[in-house]
Amino acid sequence: MISECLYLRKEVLLLPIEGQYEQMVNAHYVQKLGLGLFPKQLDADALAQFLPLTDHPMPTRPDILCPDNRRFFELLNQTICNTPSAFDRHTVQRPTATPKLALG
Repeated sequence: MISECLYLRKEVLLLPIEGQYEQMVNAHYVQKLGLGLFPKQLDADALAQFLPLTDHPMPTRPDILCPDNRRFFELLNQTICNTPSAFDRHTVQRPTATPKLALG
């Protein structure tokens, strides 16, 4: 949902689920970049701090809101082309000779 809000240029009020590292990181950076608020808890103070943010224009830095993914996909393509596939790494080698069974 964060990406949809950023695309629509809407500030976000983020309350990550405790113990969810990715949500905590996202909330931290959204606040650090001035794209929303990450309060310690949802209460009247948090709402009083967040609501005025909705009256101001959201930052329009193109590197945040509309990144150029061409370089990323160039690097991804190079990495894929230069890395043996998972299939190649996990192919089982067949024995060249028939194993002899020990009869006992």
